[in-house]
Amino acid sequence: MKSARGAEFSRRFSFRLWGDFRTVFIIAITRVSASFTRFDEFQKCADIRMRYLGVATPTSTTVGVTRLAGPDFMIEIEAVAVVNS
Repeated sequence: MKSARGAEFSRRFSFRLWGDFRTVFIIAITRVSASFTRFDEFQKCADIRMRYLGVATPTSTTVGVTRLAGPDFMIEIEAVAVVNS
């Protein structure tokens, strides 16, 4: 399936919601935010994003931070997706 932005998705995702397991299919990723402790690693992530999201990537924010929740964490990625359950 193609999203309005042209990226192709057919990913299945399972999660627990209020005690019940749900399975949904990701139709489109509409926004991505990423925080890096080593901003020079951003290019590696950009290459991976291109592989999975294609040229028409969703709106995104990328920031460099001094540290994340865990001392060994180097990257945090948050995504907003449109799903079909």
